[in-house]
Amino acid sequence: MAVIGIVLALMGPFGTFALPLGARVIDWQVFIFGGYCVFRPVVTAGSLVAAQGGMPRWLAIGLACMVAAMPVTVLVGWALGGMAWRGLTLGTLVEIYPDILLVGAAITLLQVMAGRVPAAVRPGPDPALPLEPPAARTVELTPGPERTIDAVVKQVTQPRFLARLPVGHRDGLIAIESEDHYVRVHNRAGSTLVLLRLADAVAELEGMDGLRIHRSWWVVRDAMAEVLRRDRAISLRLVNGIEAPVARNAVPALRTAGWLNR
Repeated sequence: MAVIGIVLALMGPFGTFALPLGARVIDWQVFIFGGYCVFRPVVTAGSLVAAQGGMPRWLAIGLACMVAAMPVTVLVGWALGGMAWRGLTLGTLVEIYPDILLVGAAITLLQVMAGRVPAAVRPGPDPALPLEPPAARTVELTPGPERTIDAVVKQVTQPRFLARLPVGHRDGLIAIESEDHYVRVHNRAGSTLVLLRLADAVAELEGMDGLRIHRSWWVVRDAMAEVLRRDRAISLRLVNGIEAPVARNAVPALRTAGWLNR
C-alpha cells in the first residue's frame, strides 16, 4: 500500500500534482491507508454475501467495492476541498467516485490474487498439518423409527466436517481450498463456502483418505485425475477439472503415499 501511495503521489491525480512532492506523498499515504482500512474487509464481506445469498462471488465482491468506495470518496473529496465540509460538493463526489472505485477495485484484486499465489513464491515455509486434535463429540447410537442401523453407522463414521455442509454437498468430496477466512469445498455437486480455517477443516476430516498438499489445499486421493509437472512445479488435476498446486515441502509425503506415481 505504501508503494502504491508513492506511485500515485508521483503521478499526482485528482489535481494533486500542483502540490509540492512532500505534501503529495503525505496526502496519498493518508488516502491509500485510509482507503485500505475501508476496502480490506471487501473480499470477506463479498464472500459472505455470496455464500449466504447464492450470488456469484465476483459479483458480490464487486458490489462490496462499490459500497466501500463511497466513504473513501467522501474522505478524498473532503481533503481536496481544503479539509472543510463547505468545500465538499455533490459534483466533486460524482466526479471522483469512478476513480476511487477503480483504485479500490485494483487493491481488492491484489488481495484476491495474493490469496491464490502458488507456494513457490509465497514468503516463508508452508505450515505443517494442524497439531490440534479434533474435538470430541457424542453420538446417539440408538436408532429410532426413522434412523436405521446403517444411518447410525454412517453418522458415526463420517468425518465431523461433512455435517457443516448443505445436505446436497456432503457426498462426493473432492478437495477443500482456503479462501480468506473461509474454505471452499469442492465436490461433485459443485462448490460451497464454509466459515472455517483450513487447519480446523483438515482436523475435522480425520479418517478420510486425503492429504494437505499445499498451505491452501487439502485433496481427496480418489479425486486426483492427473499429476502435472512444469519444470520444478507440480500440481494435481482433479476430477472436476480444477488444478491444485503442490507445495514443495509436501512432495516427499505425496511420493511416500504413492500419489505421484501416475
